[in-house]
Amino acid sequence: MALRTDPDLLEAIEDLGNDDGQVGEPRGCYDVAKKTALHYMLWGRKGEAAGVYDLEQSLQKWRANPSVAADAAEIAAWRRTQQHVPQHRLNDLPFDCELLLHGAYGTAEIKSLLGLASLEKPGATGVGVIHAKQIRAYIHLVTFQKDERDFSPTTRYRDYPISRTLLHWESQSNTAQASGTGQNYLHFEERGYTILFFARLTKRIDGETAPFLFLGPAKSLKSYQGDRPIAMTWELEHPMPAALFEAARPA
Repeated sequence: MALRTDPDLLEAIEDLGNDDGQVGEPRGCYDVAKKTALHYMLWGRKGEAAGVYDLEQSLQKWRANPSVAADAAEIAAWRRTQQHVPQHRLNDLPFDCELLLHGAYGTAEIKSLLGLASLEKPGATGVGVIHAKQIRAYIHLVTFQKDERDFSPTTRYRDYPISRTLLHWESQSNTAQASGTGQNYLHFEERGYTILFFARLTKRIDGETAPFLFLGPAKSLKSYQGDRPIAMTWELEHPMPAALFEAARPA
């Protein structure tokens, strides 16, 4: 929680720690998505495993432990004062997206805010690429500095920023240019696909699983070569934060 940055989610956690705390009534898909993300931030597992069966019950159960809720609210309030990178919503994506550009999110929150997870089903796990067919998007979860303890030789892809807007990224090791996935990448604009990137420097920060920064959509595919994996250079629509670029770029 101390590593997250979305002010709406942090404010909701603050509200839940107040004696009269309320998180607003659902107003459609937006609030369901945000409350689902909030559930996974609080409990870290699907509803049944947390002993809850709807989103309101999830939030009420959290509030039922006032000392834990108050401690979390204090952390969230502190975190909201430590925002060093501007965040804003992207309004030009072809689907609803409550994620904030350059906001820091865990995998479960990313899937929730894109409508790919629910209280009952947390969605795909343990993968660096999610093919979201329902919104015609590929979601890429990139860790720049890969520790051999966490990544096998077949998943230690060479992913790194070339500049703040250019990103070298390798596909999964079984993806060929001629495959359906390969063709979706190489012709993403013609096929109506959105390519989204999320990135973090390392898998862990002080022993905690690090969140991903939302880098937004790719603007164009500048070059590609090879097979299984395909090495690609993507141009981002928005420059990545300078601090992340400086820390992640090759020496």
